[in-house]
Amino acid sequence: MSQEKKRWIIPIGLLLFSIFLWITWLVANPTAIMLWYTSSAFGADGMLAGMPVQKFFLEMHQVLQILAIISIVVSLLTILATKYRPDYQLLTTVFAVATIFYAFSAIPWIKEQSGAPHYVYLADAFAHGRLALESEPVGSADNDWTFYNGEWTVSFPPTPAILMVPFVAIWGKNFNDVIFTLLLAAFNVALIYQLFGKIYFQEEKTLPEPARLLLAIAFGVGTAHWWLAISGNVWYTAHIVATTFLLAALFETFGKRRLWIIMLFVGFAALARPPIVFSLPVFLWFLRKEYTWKKMIVEMLPLAFLALSMAIYNFLRYDNPLEIGYHYMQIEGVLAENLVKYGSFNLVYLKTNLYHAFLNAPLWQTYFPYMFVDGLGLSIFISTPLVLYAFFAPWREKNTQMMGVAALLVALPDLLYYNTGYFQVSYRYALDFLPFLFVLIALSWRGRTPRLGVLLTGLSVLMGFFTWLSLTSYL
Repeated sequence: MSQEKKRWIIPIGLLLFSIFLWITWLVANPTAIMLWYTSSAFGADGMLAGMPVQKFFLEMHQVLQILAIISIVVSLLTILATKYRPDYQLLTTVFAVATIFYAFSAIPWIKEQSGAPHYVYLADAFAHGRLALESEPVGSADNDWTFYNGEWTVSFPPTPAILMVPFVAIWGKNFNDVIFTLLLAAFNVALIYQLFGKIYFQEEKTLPEPARLLLAIAFGVGTAHWWLAISGNVWYTAHIVATTFLLAALFETFGKRRLWIIMLFVGFAALARPPIVFSLPVFLWFLRKEYTWKKMIVEMLPLAFLALSMAIYNFLRYDNPLEIGYHYMQIEGVLAENLVKYGSFNLVYLKTNLYHAFLNAPLWQTYFPYMFVDGLGLSIFISTPLVLYAFFAPWREKNTQMMGVAALLVALPDLLYYNTGYFQVSYRYALDFLPFLFVLIALSWRGRTPRLGVLLTGLSVLMGFFTWLSLTSYL
C-alpha cells in the first residue's frame, strides 16, 4: 500500500465509526430495549444504574446521539486536514481521538450541563453587560457561589467565562459546559503532542514520533487531566482552560518566542488559575538574551493590561481591586472556619497539602476495583508514576533547572492554600504545574523512548482508569 493511501486509514476509520454510531442511534428503539431488559432476569428489579430502566435507556439514547454528532464533526475535521493540510493530519487525528475518548468517558455527564455551571452564568452576565448574575443561582447556599452587597457573583477568575460568551449568547444559560470542557481538554492533548516536537536536546534532536504520542497519551489519560476534562463544573473547567493557555505559552517559548504573545497566554492562564502567574520569571528568563530590558518591559504590556483589567473588575464587584471575592464565597463550614482563622494562604496548611499531594494512598476494599479514594486527593506519584522520570532530567543544564523552578513556584501557593482541592479523585492542583513536569520528562528521555518510560506510562494510564472509575462511583 502506498504512503498516500496509508495516511487515509485513520481518518476514514474514524468517519466509519462515527457513521456507525449515528446509524445505531437512528435504528435503536430505547422503549423496545427497555421492554426486553425488564423481561429478562437482569432487569427484574426495574432499576439500572440507580434509576428507572425506562429513564436509563431514554437518556442513553440521547447520549448516543451526542456522541455520534461529536464523532462525525471531529472525523470530518481530520479528513479535511488530510486532504488540504497533510502536515496537520496527525495533529488533528490526536485531537479527534482524544475528543471521542473523552466524550465516551463523559457519558454519565455529557447529556446536560454540569452541577456547578458558574462560568456559564458568568458568561451570560457578560453577554448582557453585567458583572453580577441576573438572579440567585440554584444551590446558592453552598457550591462556592459568592454573595456581596445584595448581588450574586462568581468570584472565580474569568477566562473560561470570557471564552464561553459567544456560545452562551447563542444557547443561553443552558449551554453545556461539559462538552465545552472536554473539547478544550482534547485540544490540550493535541497541543502537548505538538509541544514535544518543539523541545530540542543537546544533540539537536527532538523526541521521536512514538515518544511524542506516548507522552501525549500519558498526559491526557494518565494524569488528573482526564477526570478534570469530563464532568464540567467550575473548578475543573478552570484547570482545563488554564492548562490550554499554559501549554500555548510553553509552545511559543520553544517556538517563535514572541514575548508579547507569551505574556498574553500566561495572563489568560493566570486568570483561570492564579498560581500560574508565579511562573512568569521563568518565561522571562528563557527570553532574556533576545530582549533588552526596555523591549521586555514594552512587550509585557499585554500582561499589565490584563492585570489592570482584573483589578478594575474586582473593584467594580467588591469595592477593592485586590479582592477577588473568595472572602464572600458560600463555602463549607470547616473551610470557612480555616479561612477566617488563618486566611487563604498560610504555612499551617502546608503539612496537610503535602500529604494529599505526595503521600495520600488509595484505600482498599474487597470488591472491584479493590481500591477507592477518599475524595481529598491522591499522591501524584501514585496517580501518575511517570512523573518520577522528571527526577532523571539533565539537571546540570540551566534550562532543566528553570523548568524545575517554574514547577516549584507554581506549586508553592497551592501547597499553602486553605483547601486541599476537595472534591478530587487525584491531586487536581497538580495540573497547574504538570506541563512543566512533562517538559522535564521529555528532557529526561533524551530523544528516545525508554522501556521504563513505556512501563511507567502504562501504569499511569492504568491509574487514570482507576481515578475515572472512582469519579463515576461518586455519582
